[in-house]
Formats: sequence, C-alpha cells, structure tokens
Amino acid sequence: MQRLKMELVWSAQSIGLFARLMQGIPEAYLRKEYRKRLWALLKVRRNPGDVMFYILKMAIHYHAHTMAKQMSAGGARVVNSF
Repeated sequence: MQRLKMELVWSAQSIGLFARLMQGIPEAYLRKEYRKRLWALLKVRRNPGDVMFYILKMAIHYHAHTMAKQMSAGGARVVNSF
C-alpha cells in the first residue's frame, strides 16, 4: 500500500514537472526532443520513480543548456570555484 502511494505521488509530480518544463522552454526544438525522449523511455520503463528521475535530468539539462548559451553569448561571466 505504501509503495502504491509513493508511485502515485511520483506520477503526479512527474506530470506536473514535465508540464512546467514544456511551458517554460521557449525553444521548440528542445521541447520536441524532450517529448520524444520521454515517450521512448515510457515505452520501455513505466516505473514512476525512474520517470521522475529522468524528467529531473531533463530539467538539469535545460538549466545547463541555458547557462552554456548565456556564457557563450557573453551574457554571463564564467566563475571558477576551485
């Protein structure tokens, strides 16, 4: 019963996060790629925990993509923290 409850929570969180990701990404080519890759994952793995993890990785990828794009355009300084 506890496992089912957690899977329902992860499913709801996955749907919500993916919806926010699709609404927040202005680049159509990235939205299309993320949808394609999520669909491919869902064809072979339906574990809600895995899906949530994958969507989180998509969000992290978009964040890194945005930072790299800003830095290459000169919009942000590169800071070495080491």
